[in-house]
Amino acid sequence: MRNLPLFPLNTVLFPGGTIPLQVFEPRYLRLIDDCLNSDSKFGVVLIKEGKEVGGPSVPMSVGTIAKITSIKNLPNNRLLVTSIGTDRFNILEILKDDPYMVATVDVQNEQTNEEIEDQTLKEATRLTGEYLQTLLAMQGGWIKNPSSSLPEKPLDLSFFMAQLIQQPTSDQQKMLETTSTINRLSDCTNIIKSESQKLVARTKMDITLKFSRN
Repeated sequence: MRNLPLFPLNTVLFPGGTIPLQVFEPRYLRLIDDCLNSDSKFGVVLIKEGKEVGGPSVPMSVGTIAKITSIKNLPNNRLLVTSIGTDRFNILEILKDDPYMVATVDVQNEQTNEEIEDQTLKEATRLTGEYLQTLLAMQGGWIKNPSSSLPEKPLDLSFFMAQLIQQPTSDQQKMLETTSTINRLSDCTNIIKSESQKLVARTKMDITLKFSRN
């Protein structure tokens, strides 16, 4: 257990994911300053009720510890803070919320008795690589053999997939909270299959419309 400053957001951060934050509220500028004077870690947690800016909020019970990796000073007393997700945590008790929220938390561990078949992992890796390539192509980018750059461990891959897909934050929160790598991999694989089909259909439609106008 440890005491952890919390940064409630309308975003779900997964372990291994990167999150850039523009920090400007005095309470969160102080949070970042305090973090830099300790271990550079704070908790990112999805807002259950309330506002992200300018008011109180009620956090979900599970979040992700973020470690600050870089800070850039911006005009008007703003900071661009980039952090990477490390471990998940459970909130045990909210200790205070002034000037910012601090809670006692403990690390949430994954189930360790699961056996994941090689074929399941290979399919998840292949589909994720193809999906990533499609997303990059839509933005004019390209990467050689994207599957080779993906995490090899099932747990890390499941978090990467969950961070990559575009889903409502409520669904992402459920993926964060589950302690089953198999379930997370399965859910993400099914979503990526569906999203990939939609992207292919959209691309074909765009090409058809482009040629029909010529």
